[in-house]
Amino acid sequence: MLNEQELLKFLLPPYLVDYFDIVKFEEKEGLLHLYFE
Repeated sequence: MLNEQELLKFLLPPYLVDYFDIVKFEEKEGLLHLYFE
């Protein structure tokens, strides 16, 4: 089964997944905040 970070990779544009690492993601006030490195 995929974890949340692996699922995000399917939903994000390919260039974000190829060139940046997802450092952190969290939900605030009903919005998903993604942090890249």
